[in-house]
Amino acid sequence: MRYMIHAAPPRMWYVEEFLIPSMTEQGIPEDDITVWNDAEMNGNLKAFLGSMEFCAGQPGGTWHLQDDVIISRRFAELTQANNEGLVCGFHCTNFSWHPVTRGRVPANFMWFSFPCIRIPNDLGGRFLHWFNNVAMYRPAFEKQIQEGKGDDWFFLKYVLEEERDLRVLNLQPNLVDHVDYLIGGTLVNPDRSIQINRAAYFEDADLVDELEEKLKNR
Repeated sequence: MRYMIHAAPPRMWYVEEFLIPSMTEQGIPEDDITVWNDAEMNGNLKAFLGSMEFCAGQPGGTWHLQDDVIISRRFAELTQANNEGLVCGFHCTNFSWHPVTRGRVPANFMWFSFPCIRIPNDLGGRFLHWFNNVAMYRPAFEKQIQEGKGDDWFFLKYVLEEERDLRVLNLQPNLVDHVDYLIGGTLVNPDRSIQINRAAYFEDADLVDELEEKLKNR
């Protein structure tokens, strides 16, 4: 089992003080957790591409987490039980453009799940090859690439174009909730019209309440 936390320097305090300890408390060995810190603040797109290059040559898959989530009580159990294929562990209805479909679904019903997603490492390598050899040369993508964000959008675009026969697991209950609003708000889209974007199927809302109290006392 491998886990990767995608982080930026302003959020490393949360990763180190809260997120990693919550994972190790569930029995996840710290050696199985890689923190992919965008120390040079290159932006989430470039950082994600680097992480895909890092993972591509390794066997199996990697559970990718963003640095602004809280994990469920069953996170370790459910990541271990569903450690195969492409798995979406987060769903927010604010980002949904089609009827919500859970379970094993066709690729076009895949959730926007970058707060928590399992990506097979070979699939990540194929995505990286597509980005470097196809997406980089499309005029329609030039603006997004220059902005340095949209990693989830590009990954979904790749899957829909090149992996259409892929079956994706949209996992309920959700494995994480999105708590950026408790730790300073979004770093990528500060002008986003909806600032609180919680998981639709997170069953441990009391953990979010506990976290809020801990952060007040920090």
